[in-house]
Amino acid sequence: PDDQVLRTGAIQSSQTLSGRFNELSSSLIDVRRDSAAQVKAQVEKVNALAEQISGYNRQIAAFESSGVTANDLRDQRDEAVKSLGNLINITFSESQSGDITVLTNGAMLVGKTKAYAMSVEVDTTGGATLRVQGNPNPIVPKSGSIGGLLQISQSLVPDLLERMNGLAHEFIREANRAHSTGIPATGPFQSLKGIHSIQ
Repeated sequence: PDDQVLRTGAIQSSQTLSGRFNELSSSLIDVRRDSAAQVKAQVEKVNALAEQISGYNRQIAAFESSGVTANDLRDQRDEAVKSLGNLINITFSESQSGDITVLTNGAMLVGKTKAYAMSVEVDTTGGATLRVQGNPNPIVPKSGSIGGLLQISQSLVPDLLERMNGLAHEFIREANRAHSTGIPATGPFQSLKGIHSIQ
């Protein structure tokens, strides 16, 4: 604009807009890191429940070896399995001897007499990778609270950041296009240099 007040206003608006982009980016990165931190807490619950189920397996096997059904222990084990399923998608099956095995995405969490610990690795950007002891492949939960948190960390936030960066680059391109056709207060340009091509 020719008017100095309008020029100042345009600069201030640009600074406000770029500052808002930076705030949103930082907030999204914080959300990603918080989600990964929550996954760590949820994994601790998974391991505690897996240990409980393994303990119930042993108790039930010992109790039912006398031919009496351990109804109370079975009910408690069922509740633990239900709670585990709320955290992460699982499948389970019961053997003839009364013990159950629990798997998640093909990895065994609870065997006949042993629980296999789950661990989570978090990188510097907040991305999280799940693994189960004895299984070399990463675990990718499809449901449960852990699945939801990982979707935020690994899919939703990166997608939003990519889209926001694309919008910011579009603003930059259009601002550069406008500047390349404008006239500064000191008069017409004698020469222009830039790192971005103007189309």
